[in-house]
Amino acid sequence: MKEKTDNIIYLNFEKTADLLKVSKGIDLVKYIEKNKKNGKCYIFLDEIQEIDDWQIAVKDLRLDNNNSIFITGSNSKLLSSELLTLLSGRFVSFRIRPFVYKEILEYCDEIAKTTTVSDYLIWGGFPARFNINDIESTKLYLEELENTIVFNDLIVSV
Repeated sequence: MKEKTDNIIYLNFEKTADLLKVSKGIDLVKYIEKNKKNGKCYIFLDEIQEIDDWQIAVKDLRLDNNNSIFITGSNSKLLSSELLTLLSGRFVSFRIRPFVYKEILEYCDEIAKTTTVSDYLIWGGFPARFNINDIESTKLYLEELENTIVFNDLIVSV
């Protein structure tokens, strides 16, 4: 039987409030050490590439076997060979992609919404769009998503 825990730390570095708490690697280590409880701690760091020297902090935090660290990021910097060298042997990488049609059907079933193949072909497989109820807002969401991906992950990273 799996044991439940509340020894969880979650930081989303797209949020200004979290960036004010932690702006560089050393701040991250201090924050985690100050806020974690005794025993196994699960640390979730979203959009980690926003923090300077985050790789060093993650490497340092990983030395404590009572830490289990999960990092996410949408920037191509996270795929660089430098990252692979810094964290070599210390990570497992997962690529997350938009849903395929079968997954959209399953998701819609869970949230009690309906969809069609045409809807999927027009609007794609980003699940957050199902939280939007009108076409104009859906268009805006997808345009902003596209701009963010193109600007942050392609142009800025080059």
